[in-house]
Amino acid sequence: MFKRFMTRLRECAQQFPDVRKRQPQLYTVSNACLSAFGVFFTQSFSFLAYQREMQVRQDVRTAAHVAL
Repeated sequence: MFKRFMTRLRECAQQFPDVRKRQPQLYTVSNACLSAFGVFFTQSFSFLAYQREMQVRQDVRTAAHVAL
């Protein structure tokens, strides 16, 4: 289901117009949209920050499980 959602999100993001004047562009509008969604979805400012947070959560769960 998530894969279908992301496919549709990419399709929609590719339809946004790029009104920037300067050429060539380093990033596409589509990439900017997907990046913004990533920040919103993960609530992290970077993939590395998200991975670190997930590691901390996993360690806490593991520690709680071992303590039982």
